[in-house]
Amino acid sequence: MLRPLQSRRSWCRKSPVSPYGHIGHTHWVPLEKGLFVSSPEYALDQLIPHRSGMLLIDRLVSASLGEAITEATPTRQWPLRQADYIGSLVAVELGAQTAGVLVGHQERKVKGAALHGKGWLVGIREAALHRQRFRIGTPIRTHARPGYHYKTFHEIETEILVDRTLAAHIVLQVFWIETV
Repeated sequence: MLRPLQSRRSWCRKSPVSPYGHIGHTHWVPLEKGLFVSSPEYALDQLIPHRSGMLLIDRLVSASLGEAITEATPTRQWPLRQADYIGSLVAVELGAQTAGVLVGHQERKVKGAALHGKGWLVGIREAALHRQRFRIGTPIRTHARPGYHYKTFHEIETEILVDRTLAAHIVLQVFWIETV
């Protein structure tokens, strides 16, 4: 089992973004909302099925076989909105979308193709929500790392950060049916 954020200081590091808009040797590719990527390899719509109203992720910060990092900024159109806040339960969806980015990226790297399936069944193994709500307009960064996996079953640990402070820690179990 993966240890929580406090034990893994590397998750707290600020991404090395230069004033010229690139991370290390990788340049940002600005497209439209939900399609900012740190690599020209894949856009979000190639990794997860969510579109317009339910796509909460604004930007893919990085994706590798060992971790996916995304950013989102709550808007008034998000689900669970109350006045100028979004209910903290939306952290589960942010974690699930980032987990989808991680698994989608892994499958594309390993198999060289997109996931084929009828859909995903996602369960919450454990969740700790450390905030009651998120303020609209405040950026949220989500980290996802793989845990156990066997064939089409994955366990993924996600951590949601606001201002580099842990807002939620969620362990998801993801299963999908492969089709030919």
